[in-house]
Amino acid sequence: MHKASCVRTLLVVLFLFPVALFAQEATVTSVAPIFLMPDARRTPLRTAAPNTRLRVLEEGPDGWVKVEFRDPQFGTRIGFIEARHIRIERPELEPMDLSVGKEQERPVAPPGTTDLPQRPLSEPPAAGRRFARGWFDVNFGFAVPGESRYRAVYEPSLFGELASVSADYHSPAGAEFDFGGGFMFRPGFGVGVSFAGTAHEDNAELAISIPHPRFANAHATDSAPTDAKLVRVESSVNIHAMLVSPVSDRITTRLFGGPSYFRIRQDAVGLVRYDQVFLLFSPGNVVEITGYEPSLIDFDENGGWGFHVGGDISFYFTRVVGLGVFGKYSRGTVGVLDPLSGSNLEFTTGGFQSGGGLRLRF
Repeated sequence: MHKASCVRTLLVVLFLFPVALFAQEATVTSVAPIFLMPDARRTPLRTAAPNTRLRVLEEGPDGWVKVEFRDPQFGTRIGFIEARHIRIERPELEPMDLSVGKEQERPVAPPGTTDLPQRPLSEPPAAGRRFARGWFDVNFGFAVPGESRYRAVYEPSLFGELASVSADYHSPAGAEFDFGGGFMFRPGFGVGVSFAGTAHEDNAELAISIPHPRFANAHATDSAPTDAKLVRVESSVNIHAMLVSPVSDRITTRLFGGPSYFRIRQDAVGLVRYDQVFLLFSPGNVVEITGYEPSLIDFDENGGWGFHVGGDISFYFTRVVGLGVFGKYSRGTVGVLDPLSGSNLEFTTGGFQSGGGLRLRF
């Protein structure tokens, strides 16, 4: 009884799921999605273009065919395709000369032994490709300022001559941070906006030249650095057009450029204090810097326009998340009121920035 039951079960399986001969090939006749399971409601693994060659593994009575295909990203994969999209080649059913005693010109290999070449899955038509519509970046790096040094000079009239008080500001390379995102109108072109900030700090060099109260051309001089580092912060809003060129599914390069709006905040010197000692009846004259009064070139009151250009290369671990590196050059001009001299100065903002960080696409 047990043996008869097994036979009946086997016959039912063979009737409901007729298995095609292994190693058969099929040709895709129309654009056809390939699914992980025989369910058209799922997201397809890939979409095969017409004339794609697939390897047939199994045929079912429900209109689905189990096939093997070459995924350009993951290699050989197995999925399900609707039978209406393919034409299965059956070498055993092709007409041939079966005359007795006549040699076959081309012996046919037994089914299942033909070693068919693997063919890459054709890319779907351009109109059907899916691409990331948006992106978001977060970067950390370093910045080399466009103007690393500037000098503010105050020259008042003192004792009938010109005195001189100056502050030399230095801005070495500093830290950079930016974040931004954008939207792709098509696979190779989009627009975006980013917000960036750089910080530079160093001591300023103070210098004075003070005339003698009674003797002409008897100036005394002194110089000294500030006792604390002065910080210069630049921020910018960057609007750019983006050209995107994918190297592969995981690697993407981008070129970008456009206008930038810069703002600055600078710790500044408002007044230099000094002591003076001189002789009444000779030109002896000595001065010494004793300190300074700090001031601030306000961030919110100083801004100006410029431009930026740059490039980026990103590697994605998944379809959404990756890491990237970038390089950018920017330049602009910001006019400020210097608190020491009381005159308007022009800052050259921007410079070269480079770094890397998180990449998201969706």
